[in-house]
Amino acid sequence: QRRELAAANRILALAPTIAGAVEHRAFLKMQLNKKPVSQSNFKGFFKNSTKILLIIPDNHENWNYLKPIIKFLKDSEKEISIFLPESGLSSFPVKRKLRPITFGEKEISKLNLPVKALQVKLASQSFDITIDLNIEENLFYSAAANYVKSDFRIGFVKNDSDLFYNFQIPCEINNEISYRNLLNSLTLF
Repeated sequence: QRRELAAANRILALAPTIAGAVEHRAFLKMQLNKKPVSQSNFKGFFKNSTKILLIIPDNHENWNYLKPIIKFLKDSEKEISIFLPESGLSSFPVKRKLRPITFGEKEISKLNLPVKALQVKLASQSFDITIDLNIEENLFYSAAANYVKSDFRIGFVKNDSDLFYNFQIPCEINNEISYRNLLNSLTLF
């Protein structure tokens, strides 16, 4: 009974945090739904773009799979910015001709969302295309993709991804294949 009581107390202690996270997620959804949904015309959207923001995945194991995507973007003569943590900048495998937009640990709220200062920093940025390269669900990066001014937001299919992206790539069992599918999709436009 003591173990059950201790477990129940731990759950009760987490309740405000869980409730706050759910409430904040609902608020974020409400905020995003207030934005006018653009009737985007995807015909030639990639060929006609010049500025692209890549939101680098949180999972460093996926970074090597990004090399063909970055090479393709560079070969297409796109101006590429990357959004990643300050701590990951020095270990990111490709840096030439990429403009970094970094954030620190203190710029992530307890609810795993960008703090106000980072929201303002992102809102001052404008791109033709924003690509969230996170395959796993991560509310911080999904929210960050929506704070920048961008007509086209590309991301992988995940929970509530319809709220965040107007072009979605299905996830495959193998992450390398998922990134290859993204690259193949870009070449079509």
